[in-house]
Amino acid sequence: MGSLTALFAAVISPALLLKRAGVNRLADLHVGRFTPLVNSDFIVSGATADAMALKLISAERINADPQGRSFSLRFTGPANQVLPQGIHELKHDEVGAIAVFMVPQHEGRNGRYYEVLFNRAA
Repeated sequence: MGSLTALFAAVISPALLLKRAGVNRLADLHVGRFTPLVNSDFIVSGATADAMALKLISAERINADPQGRSFSLRFTGPANQVLPQGIHELKHDEVGAIAVFMVPQHEGRNGRYYEVLFNRAA
């Protein structure tokens, strides 16, 4: 993971996450909230991109955080649309809308790949 990714993953305001995520406490935002949603579609939108569907392909703990507070979400999307690195809004019926810092990873045979990191271990 690049240091820029880690920096932005750490600085998104918890209040902004909570306000949009439909959760009552920051503690409610953990990997277990996303694991059941693997292989489902999220709608993503941002200031410079049209709304589009991304499929959640993994939700994994990072840094061996036993409480699941530090985790990554990986998505795949259409090859013909590119989301720039930056803050985007993810929407899903189960979690509501969440403002996240999304980083494009690479293009593969199934489309473009993106990653979102949550790091609340500290």
